Formats: sequence, structure tokens, C-alpha cells
Amino acid sequence: IIVLTACAQEAEPSDPSADSVLDDKIFQTATSTQNMEKCDEILNSSKKDECKMVVESLSLTDEAVKTVDKSVCNKIRDARYKENCISRVNDEIAYQNRAEEYAQETQKHVEDVANIGTLAAESGDASLCDQLEDENERASCKYNIIANQASEQNDPSLCDGIGQESFIQLCKEFVTKDRPDPST
Repeated sequence: IIVLTACAQEAEPSDPSADSVLDDKIFQTATSTQNMEKCDEILNSSKKDECKMVVESLSLTDEAVKTVDKSVCNKIRDARYKENCISRVNDEIAYQNRAEEYAQETQKHVEDVANIGTLAAESGDASLCDQLEDENERASCKYNIIANQASEQNDPSLCDGIGQESFIQLCKEFVTKDRPDPST
């Protein structure tokens, strides 16, 4: 029983001093704002040193991520913060690579759509537009060809070949706007 009581007494935290509480608050403020000068307000020297190390590590990590330069991480003294820095730079590199791949895929898609549209328009073959997977792109491609054909032939019924109601309606309006009014 005595051993348990002794252990229980050791496990109880001691009342923190006002200076210790204030040092903790200053530490938190300094690290969250990455303000090295704020660390100098800490009275406890080991806490002050730790604060400066953390602020420096966080600042260097931000710089490394911003510049996407892992060599900046080597300036960090604490191994755990250095590993975190390298990990964050690797994440940024991966993000930028994904963004670049997406931009290239998007550019290729835009070029493919334009090429199919151009080929379809030059040949006057709206069926070439069926190669486009996106319904709106396909309908837009067909509209460009069919609306001209329907207008030239003065036949709004050709517009039905577009396949999407909103584009069909636009096509019919385009064809009938140039027609003379039969009542005149």
C-alpha cells in the first residue's frame, strides 16, 4: 500500500508557477507566429532555447516548401523537424507534379477536341463528333456543322441530328431567323 501511495504521489503534477504558465503561453505564441524575438521573453533558458529551435525549424520548413528545396531542410538541427520538413517538401513536389500532369492532360484534351471539331467541320461530317466523350462537347461540335448545313438547305429538321435539346433549339432558331416570313 505504501508503494502505491508513493507512486500516486509522484504521479500528481505539481502546481505550475506563474512564470512557467506565462513561459508556456509565450512559447505557444512565438511558435504559432514564428516570431523568434518573442522567444527571448521566456524566462526558463531551456524552454527559450527550445522555442528558438522550433521557430527556426518551422521557418526553414516554410522556406523549403515555398522554394521546393529539400536542401534547406538540412539547416534544421532537430531530426524530427528535419524529417517533417523533407516530408512536406516531398508532398509539395508530388502536388506540383500532379498539377502539371493535370494541366498536360487538360491541354491534350482541348487539342483533341479542337482537332476532331476541325476535321468534322472541314469534312462536313458531323458523325466524327461522336468520338467526343463529353455530351456538351459532342453536341457543340455537331451544332457547328449541322447548323450551317440546315441553314444552307433551309431545313430546320436537320437540327434534330445534334442530339441535345438545347443545341437543337439553338440550331432551329439560327436556321429560321434568316428565313423570310411566309406571311409577308
